[in-house]
Amino acid sequence: MEDPVSNLVRPVRELLDFKRIPLKKGEAKRVEFSVSTDSLSYVEHQGEKRLENGEVRFYINDLIAVIGEIEVVK
Repeated sequence: MEDPVSNLVRPVRELLDFKRIPLKKGEAKRVEFSVSTDSLSYVEHQGEKRLENGEVRFYINDLIAVIGEIEVVK
């Protein structure tokens, strides 16, 4: 996950979840993830959880290709 614009300096990329999917050569499987607003929030300096409005980008395995984007609006 990447939050390109945040009021707090955050890691460039954050791991939200992972699944190990064994595949045989040439095999493909569909994998789904659910992302909660809680996993998109962070704890600010005062110790309160905060969810910011704005774009959030998602990546799978390939750190260059964006596989999804959402717009967070409270």
